[in-house]
Order: sequence, then structure tokens, then C-alpha cells
Amino acid sequence: MVLPVQARLQPSFDVQRLQADLQLAKTLFKSQPQVGPYHDGSWKGISLRSVDGDYRNAIAFVEGGIYKDTEVLTRCSYFKEVLDGFLFPITTARLLFLPPNKKIGEHKDTGFSWDIGVIRLHIPIVTHKDVEFHIGGERVKWGEGECWFGDFSQTHRLHNRSQVTRVHLVIDCLVNDELLSLFPDATITDIKEKSEITTHRPAVAVSSIVAQQCTGIFRVPKSMSPLPLYGSMRVRNDQLQAIIFGVPLPFGFNATNERRFRYLGNAITVDDASTDDGIDNTRLCLHNDVTGKQYRFELRKDIPLKVRCYIVFQRALLVCGGFFVKAANRNKQRWNRMTGAV
Repeated sequence: MVLPVQARLQPSFDVQRLQADLQLAKTLFKSQPQVGPYHDGSWKGISLRSVDGDYRNAIAFVEGGIYKDTEVLTRCSYFKEVLDGFLFPITTARLLFLPPNKKIGEHKDTGFSWDIGVIRLHIPIVTHKDVEFHIGGERVKWGEGECWFGDFSQTHRLHNRSQVTRVHLVIDCLVNDELLSLFPDATITDIKEKSEITTHRPAVAVSSIVAQQCTGIFRVPKSMSPLPLYGSMRVRNDQLQAIIFGVPLPFGFNATNERRFRYLGNAITVDDASTDDGIDNTRLCLHNDVTGKQYRFELRKDIPLKVRCYIVFQRALLVCGGFFVKAANRNKQRWNRMTGAV
């Protein structure tokens, strides 16, 4: 069964104010090439909200990310008004630019579906009738200032045949009841007949005791990584936040009860913790809904010197690895630009 490829949502926005903020953003902030091998590097963006609060971060949605507004929203008041007016969690929001006569090749975006409760919205700011945008084999035509859902888990492609730079505000968001209320009733009925819809709830409060128990250093279970990988955890704003040393992307799990944290298809449960003098280690269990697998690991309050030394090595190794991945991506885009192979 094929899910709807598009739906127009209720709100519309002031095109002149959108374009005024766009000009301001272009003047103050430099756009950055987007990741991916399916374009030639001319597809660029400015992040209004990103995984680390940096407007230059081109990374879109990542599962378990901790998202922050960028400085662009402090200068572009209407963009902030638009985003603040939505009553659903927004992960990333980006201005995406595609120059005249440029293409984005056919691809699918991972991490977006109704059953995991993550979707993508578009608000066109500058567009043209000669822009050819296809989703799931269907050409879609979205007007400036309109708000549209597109199912980007389906194959899609874009060719800007016009002489203007096409600019969309692209918003990745978590599904809740408020978001669903913006859709036409018939669209939601159609989706429910073909897919489960996962909705998200706000985090519950976490006590200071549990927050203390969930602070420490951990090793990624061997069943998840054959190489030793270490990271740290802490609780902030009722969210269990984890980071692998050397990886720039944090992971955040919202509290569903005081000893259980969840993000999309993954849940972390506090199995046991010693409370003697507030020390000793905490055992956690990570469960993945899709695979049904469970991974157990331990949070340590203190680690030996040899592990601390290894963590320094791990940071350097992963940072270098990330650099080479980015370099390979840029080289692929250069090759596409030279050969027209999009």
C-alpha cells in the first residue's frame, strides 16, 4: 500500500516577511554545502535549528539528537515566529538553496516515517513554475508561503529548470497530536489505514537521585561494537544525554518514567543502582524495538588511568575518521560537478 506523498497543512505564511528574513540571513550568514553524493555541492543550506546549535551544521535529522536554535533566529524574527508557532517538537530547521539549472539526484531519506513518528515539512520561500520536484513518481507543486508535508522516505528528486534560486524552509519534526491536527482529516484517515502512527509525549520529571545515578562513563557493549568505544552520560532537563567520545553528535532520550528513557525506537532502563554513599555503578539496559535486541552496560563513576589514556586515542581516531568521510563526500560532489553525473 502506497502512503500519500504530500499533504497541504493548515497554516500559510507571509511571503514578503519570509523573503525579507531570507535576505537578512543570506547577508549575515554563509550557506554551507549539504551532505550526500546525489548532488554536485551547489545545494546549500543555513540551519535555523541544528543538532549542536551551529548554523553551519548541515546534518539533518539524527536519531536521538539534542537540538538547539542557531544564532540565525536571533536576527531573523519572522523565522523564529514561524517556528515558535508550531506546537510540536522541531528537531532541525534549515533554509535550503538550489541554484538555477541544478539538480538533486534521485534518493530516499532515512529516519522518516509515520511508524517511528518523524516527518519533514516544507515552506517554500522562493520557487518557480519551472522547478520540477518529484516524490514517489508524482510531480508536486508547492506555492510560496504554503506549508506542505512530503513523504521523503519515498524516492524523490529535484531539478531547478528556472532562472531563480529555489529556497525552502525545511522542518524536521516529531509527530504529536498538535501536528496531526494541521493535516486534512482525509489524509490522516488514509495514513492510518496503511501505517501505524507513532506520537510523542513530553518528558516526565526525573529526580536528582536518578540523575546522579545516570551520570558516568560507559563502554559501548561489545555486541554493538567490536572495537572498544567509550562515552559519557548525564541527565539534563529530564533527558538522558549520551555522547561517544570523538563523535560530534549527542544522543538524547526523554524520560517516560523516572527510571526509563526513550527516543523513537530505543529505550534505556535503569536496571539497578547502588545508593550506598551515593557511589558505585549503575547498570542500564538499551532495548531496540525494531530488532528486539537488548544491550546491557554499566555506568562507572571512576575509570582507571589506562582507560582515560585510551579515550584520548579514541577521540583522535574518530575525529580523523570524520574528517576523511567529509573529504570523500566533497570529492564525490566535485566529481558530480565535473561530469554532470547527478
